[in-house]
Amino acid sequence: MPLYHKLGKIPQKRHTTFEKASGGYYYEQLFGTEGFSGMSSLLYHMHRPTQISAIGESMDIRPKVAVQHNIEPRKLVGFRLPPEHDFLDSRKVMLLNNDLSIALAAPLSSMEEYFYKNADADEMIFVHKGSGVLKTLMGEISFEYGDYLIIPRE
Repeated sequence: MPLYHKLGKIPQKRHTTFEKASGGYYYEQLFGTEGFSGMSSLLYHMHRPTQISAIGESMDIRPKVAVQHNIEPRKLVGFRLPPEHDFLDSRKVMLLNNDLSIALAAPLSSMEEYFYKNADADEMIFVHKGSGVLKTLMGEISFEYGDYLIIPRE
């Protein structure tokens, strides 16, 4: 049996015209990580979910591999990572293979100038220190020390 969770106003039937009280219509989006099968969410937006106000410069966040085919033992001292102001700049990949990258980050401030969307990979973030708010299409999610943030690619 499907699991339903309702938040806010939704139309009586799915996939029908849904009018705003102020005039105009809400825009519907079916969001799922497995196409049209599996778990999904039906979202209604004030503005088109594909509407983009600006596209900034793209950033190459591919990790740079320092040593190829190395099986030498290493000691990772992650809490000595120097802090940086920007979250994306602060991320440093420590371990990687063809399927997974494990990075550490020590951001000094939150992303306030832009939004970041990883279209290539799911992300899992463990919060070792601090707290904040993750802003998503589904709303805001507060987080603090000890939380895991699972962010599916979009």
